[in-house]
Amino acid sequence: MKKLMLTLAAVMLIGTAAMAQDDNKKEKKLDKTEMVKKHTERMATKYKLDEKQAKKLLDLNTKYADKLNMGPGMGQGMGPGRNGVRPERKQMTDEQKKQMQERRQQRQANMEAYKTELKKILNDEQLKQYETDMAQGRNGGQKRNKQNNQ
Repeated sequence: MKKLMLTLAAVMLIGTAAMAQDDNKKEKKLDKTEMVKKHTERMATKYKLDEKQAKKLLDLNTKYADKLNMGPGMGQGMGPGRNGVRPERKQMTDEQKKQMQERRQQRQANMEAYKTELKKILNDEQLKQYETDMAQGRNGGQKRNKQNNQ
């Protein structure tokens, strides 16, 4: 009888803890506007922008939020699923490949337009740091993946 009571208590404790974690995740989700503001604040802090620059950057980030996927779920791809196993990919049709290529080209064009407008906001030193960070960000992921696979 004691074992049964202890088992039930343990199950209830684990269930309660799991539900509490789910509630915390739901509360922390931000909408797109909040994500853009946080992204802008991080950039303003990192590159030491003044108020005028920060305001212009917020306007720019708001303008490009949809075009550059600045919102909830940004940067989420086909990462590992449950138990660290990646879901199996389906073969794409030629039409899907063409659409994907067009979306990629559109994203690249949007990013170039964003960078062009960003250059008008940042000074030379800030822009140099931004470009360095962007280059390290792209290559940094590749380096981490190589280290994890070894």
